[in-house]
Amino acid sequence: MAFLNPVYVRTQRVVDRLFFRERLDVQHSLEQLSEVMASLLDLGRIVALIGDTVERLFHPTRQALLLADPAGHGYVVSGEEGEEVLVAADGALPRALAQVRGPVSRARLEEDPELRPVRERGLAELDRLVAELLVPVIFQQRVTAFLALGPKRSGADYTSEDLRLLRLLANQSAVALENARAYTALQAANAELKAALRRVEILESIRTNLSKFVPRTVQTLIEQAPEAPELEKREADVSVLFVDIVGYTRLSERLEPEHLNRLVERYFGSFLDEIFKRGGDVNETAGDGLMVIFQDADPRRHARAGVKCALGILRRAHEINAKLAGHGDGLEPIALHAGVNSGLATVGATKIEGMSGTRWVYTASGVVTNVAARLAALGAGDAVVVGPTTRSRLGDEFELDDLGEQRLRNVEHPVRVYRLAASTAVPTGV
Repeated sequence: MAFLNPVYVRTQRVVDRLFFRERLDVQHSLEQLSEVMASLLDLGRIVALIGDTVERLFHPTRQALLLADPAGHGYVVSGEEGEEVLVAADGALPRALAQVRGPVSRARLEEDPELRPVRERGLAELDRLVAELLVPVIFQQRVTAFLALGPKRSGADYTSEDLRLLRLLANQSAVALENARAYTALQAANAELKAALRRVEILESIRTNLSKFVPRTVQTLIEQAPEAPELEKREADVSVLFVDIVGYTRLSERLEPEHLNRLVERYFGSFLDEIFKRGGDVNETAGDGLMVIFQDADPRRHARAGVKCALGILRRAHEINAKLAGHGDGLEPIALHAGVNSGLATVGATKIEGMSGTRWVYTASGVVTNVAARLAALGAGDAVVVGPTTRSRLGDEFELDDLGEQRLRNVEHPVRVYRLAASTAVPTGV
């Protein structure tokens, strides 16, 4: 007869209406969450929205969203600094969630016969998480995350309707979480790529600047074997060019240091273009001169490169002299000595130690180098003086004067010397 009692009927209608309204509110909240998440790629924001929704609808004493870490080691609490793996990928709880493919409560873990194999370890993991209920987030058949919820603050149990709503929430979150994680990973990869490109730019800048000071041979050796470049000394067939300024001592005594430096920089700066164009390495510099080494698999090529470089340097000096004579900017013309010698020399790194530290240079040493320096001293003005081995490798390309055997300072035996004739000393086409 209860259904005939008007009071009971009115009361039931109110309860039904309130209950129905509450369910509508929950449904509306989940729909709103789904719409918002569909347009979000910020992982932190999505996690926060899920947490806010869970708090508003279920009021747990504690909650956490654990995401599978990219390395596949296990599950970490999203947003926590350091993101320590709390549950291993092969742990009891992930196995239970993968098996049930739905919410797993402490009570179910204790009572379900199918979960007996993981029960003991699973309960221990629940205790560590301080959780009473787990809700898996499944994407493409994988448990990619799960919610760990503590008891309700009201003390009530999670109802079957709660579990249905939580499962719906997890399903709605799966795609959004995965898209956000993919976007976050892409951003990290882009940031890493930008950092790598920046490092390349910096290294390229360093390389460009070091190329002004480091011989090309050394650069090549380092590029071929960055960790262990072959800088040890070895014997190699080379051509060595010495160039120095005639009367440099007199100029240094007569000119102010700043004026002299500007003079040397202007000339030697233009000489570097000729040296690099011919493939030479500047291995030593003094106040008034340069030592340049040329190497090639074909000895004839590096001999011709050394001579052509010497002629190019002389041509550059003539051009600058002509400009100085025409404009008179305070600098005065200079004359050069140049000598080229070819043959076997010891090349490699040499350590120079001093009070200010240790410096390594890559240079050539031996009789060939000494003779090249002495040959340069024999030059006069525009002369390019070469040794016998260099002469034999030039063929008929150049017209040379035979100056006969000459005694060179600190050289034991006489050396046959050749001089490029005045008509070819400064060719315009070399």
